[in-house]
Amino acid sequence: NFPDSVTGANLNSNFKITEIDIIYQESDSIALYVLDTISLDDITTNHSTDTFYKYRYQSRKPILTLPSSEANRVYDQTPVKALSQEVSGNRVIYGNYVNKYTAPNHLNYQVAASEKIESGTLYTGIDKEYPESTLKRNRNYQVGIVLMDRYGRQSDVILSNVGSDTASNNFTNVFGASTFYFPYRNNNTVGDVLSDVGNSIKIQFNEQILSTYSPLQYGNPVPTGQPGLYNSTIGNASYNPLGWYTYKVVVKQTQQEYYNVYTPGIINGSFNSIAPNSGFAFTTLISDSLNKVPKELLDVSGNQNQFRSDTLLYNVVNTTGTSPNYYNVQGFPGNTNNTVTTLSTFTDMGGVTGTSADNAIFQVDTNPFLAKLATPVSIGSAYATDFNFNLTVFETNPFESNIDIYYETSTNGVISELNAAIAVGGGNTPIGFTSLAYLQKENQDPAGTGTSTGAADSRYVTTNFKPINQASQQIDNSEITNFTVVDGGGNTRTSEFTLELDQTQGDDRYRIKINALGSPNNGFYFGPNASTIEAYTFNMKVRNKDDNATADVNGAVSNSTTIIVDNLVDGSAGNGIFTGMQVFNGATLLGVIDTVTAGGGGGDATATFNLVNPTTVANDVAITFKAPFASLQINAALSNVDPIIDAYNLPSPQYSTMPNPFVTFTGKNGSFNTAKNTLDLTWGFSVTQAAIINAGYTIVVNNNPSGSNAATLQIIRGGGTSDIVTLSIDKTTGVFGRLTGGFWSNLDVVITLTDAGGATVTTTVNLLTEPGAFTDAFSTAFDI
Repeated sequence: NFPDSVTGANLNSNFKITEIDIIYQESDSIALYVLDTISLDDITTNHSTDTFYKYRYQSRKPILTLPSSEANRVYDQTPVKALSQEVSGNRVIYGNYVNKYTAPNHLNYQVAASEKIESGTLYTGIDKEYPESTLKRNRNYQVGIVLMDRYGRQSDVILSNVGSDTASNNFTNVFGASTFYFPYRNNNTVGDVLSDVGNSIKIQFNEQILSTYSPLQYGNPVPTGQPGLYNSTIGNASYNPLGWYTYKVVVKQTQQEYYNVYTPGIINGSFNSIAPNSGFAFTTLISDSLNKVPKELLDVSGNQNQFRSDTLLYNVVNTTGTSPNYYNVQGFPGNTNNTVTTLSTFTDMGGVTGTSADNAIFQVDTNPFLAKLATPVSIGSAYATDFNFNLTVFETNPFESNIDIYYETSTNGVISELNAAIAVGGGNTPIGFTSLAYLQKENQDPAGTGTSTGAADSRYVTTNFKPINQASQQIDNSEITNFTVVDGGGNTRTSEFTLELDQTQGDDRYRIKINALGSPNNGFYFGPNASTIEAYTFNMKVRNKDDNATADVNGAVSNSTTIIVDNLVDGSAGNGIFTGMQVFNGATLLGVIDTVTAGGGGGDATATFNLVNPTTVANDVAITFKAPFASLQINAALSNVDPIIDAYNLPSPQYSTMPNPFVTFTGKNGSFNTAKNTLDLTWGFSVTQAAIINAGYTIVVNNNPSGSNAATLQIIRGGGTSDIVTLSIDKTTGVFGRLTGGFWSNLDVVITLTDAGGATVTTTVNLLTEPGAFTDAFSTAFDI
């Protein structure tokens, strides 16, 4: 995207840009490579009116390496303020300068760590964009925000002022403080391991990013050095080209390198006793796994044969089962770990070769090292004479780095756009719906009384669904208005659907159903353009009523935007009041909150806020705050139903002399709409004709003949032209008969019927024309 949404034609005049380099970097290298250089002529010629340049990477190799002087500059940012400037050689030198702006002390945001949310919600596509990536567990994270002006001068890392230490873990989507610990799972919350899409960090902004312009200059009584927010509108009272312009999310995680320790199974309890013990377990350390669990040497006299280790182990792949059915499963250590209390060889551990212990120790003949583990939670399988050595895996406690570094993430953007999203996203704003199944078939009865989704006797085309908030939590108390439906052709289809509210289960659930409109539009039809005109967008405005609040006006208001309230009572969500809320005096709308200037947070009893437009209201009037509506959509489409071939009767007797054509087929396309259920049907012949081919004949099928509306089936016995019979069927009317030739055998002919959606059904016609029947020539000669 071009800066400030400038078009390509103005890049040079506004920013003196002459060319753009496309930079490439490999994940395991610090070198930067130039893939391509885009000239200004290309941009002004082909993208003069665009505010972005779309580059298609086609796996081409880089053309050069970016010089280190460009990749890693000592300092290339202009100071915020300087009282002197000098040029020496090729350097510009500043004196008495301020090198950065003052950043806000804190920002009001919260952080959660949980399963990556699938497409269709606020985090659309993250499970597809990063399918193999996940947030590492058993780590401490600190998530901060960095603000930048238009010239890249950035603030220090800003943390949240939310003091909650609620752990954001185990898929609860609890938003808490910016510093949190993300533990291992302590149980299987995702079912099949293949269904685990991984985890990610999520950020919820509770308030807009604000900064008040307060320059460090003479005459400013209490200067803070804050630059304010960027505003590029010349002549505007808030014009500020040097304010905070963009933001980026950074993450600190100092627990770095760790090892995976691979072992051949875990013995729950003693290695020579069948009695399991939840207090300790044994495992064999082989190959480099022994180096990953170093021995702790004690200052003792004589030889030391038994050791302990400071390395903590976390069981992430466990072994379970009983003899003889052992298998490995995912481990869920939670907040527990396994301490290595004893580390020694098999014999130094008290083992004796040639005994039953041999059965549970991997490669016992090599006298391997064993680790005795303290197990707060039972792991492994009990000893057995036929113990199986299945793979088990431990993770070691990570190395803790002393370097205090925040790593930049790919999450960044323009502050004004983020603030606009926050303005309409305060509280637990609905951002999507729970997973729903949409199944609408063309054979559904719009007046049906069934309740199964998509059934022929049912009006319902969805399962029950509820709104969800940013944390993917279900909203039980909601309101939906402005339900409209538009098809892919831009036609309004609202009258054909109803959004039904179901409160029978103690919450607000919704289902979509079809309406009976009467002939000739009673029911749906999957026609030739169904992929467009029967593809629907369901639009609706959704409000979370748990965010609604009440208060009393504290001081009469006359044609003013500022209102002070007391006796503020939060909704059950406890979010106070926020930007975008509608304010009502009874049924009268007073206005919409523009900013909350004091109080108004969750639990506050008082608040001061400004409306977008001035209003008038008396003192002590009870007012209601209603959460803003969010505009949501559901996209769905009509499903095709197989056509139906009606019952038919062939003339009898079925000899060579039977009437021609033989029969006229009729059928229906599957639509419930009787005015349309015979439209767009196409008759033809199956291209396989298995019975005829198995009888030793050759076939030629032409379902799309040039200049004719009749499909043909040519059956060839192998002799001259008298051994060829050609059958035809009118593709539109279904008239079926013999075109040329005579019969010589019974034939089983497969007829096809295809609807506009491409669904095809077949019927087999048994033509009984066995040898011995009158031939055409004989019948004609004797007038029979």
